[in-house]
Amino acid sequence: MPDGAKRATLIVPTNAHLRLRAEHHRRFDKHAVRDAAGNVLVVRRKDGGKRSPQNTQRVYVSYLDARILRYRGAWRSGSRTWWLETVPLDERSYLPNILTWKLVSPASPAMRSQEINPPPLEELKGAIRASCDQDECVVTTEIGLPFFRGLSHPSNISEVTLIEAFLEQVVTLAGDTEVDLAALLREIVPSPEARQLHAFAPQDFRDHIHESVPRRVIKISNFYDAALRLGLAINSGWV
Repeated sequence: MPDGAKRATLIVPTNAHLRLRAEHHRRFDKHAVRDAAGNVLVVRRKDGGKRSPQNTQRVYVSYLDARILRYRGAWRSGSRTWWLETVPLDERSYLPNILTWKLVSPASPAMRSQEINPPPLEELKGAIRASCDQDECVVTTEIGLPFFRGLSHPSNISEVTLIEAFLEQVVTLAGDTEVDLAALLREIVPSPEARQLHAFAPQDFRDHIHESVPRRVIKISNFYDAALRLGLAINSGWV
């Protein structure tokens, strides 16, 4: 409230969120349709169309299907509706609905440039231990310090070794399912350049103090520049 304001009246419209609500419903386009069996299903636009250019998403999904783990959607175009659904070849579920991956890792070491020596593949595999608990549906992977040194490899050999150890335990949980582990690994990691991070040896002074530099960038606007110039002029007796 402004200083000195007395008996002020605040007027808040009851439909202040009207525009926001209208935009929300227009983006998700929630409505009812009939599926191939004649059942009425309430659907809404997948992800609200936010990933589609100009909000042209035409794939609709149902929360009811999601609750019963039915992977079905509808393609809506004008008055025509195309239904699409993925179903397993066998009614038996190969994997549990919930799978937990525990990654046990030491703290990322602060290595000096002379310590960054990429270990061979045999040492990397020996530094990664994986196991699974079929009763609790938990895959546990323990990684050692050689994994971090392996990040300095030109290719993603360290990450591939970790994913391979994880997949072996997932296949174990799947039971008698026949899985081409090498093909599955190639699908997840399509190239040796696919990686999240890479280790580099520090090159200059900035690399050594990088962690102590504040992440927040301070920008000087024209207002600050004008205020400083005005203060300088007053203190100098120019005005």
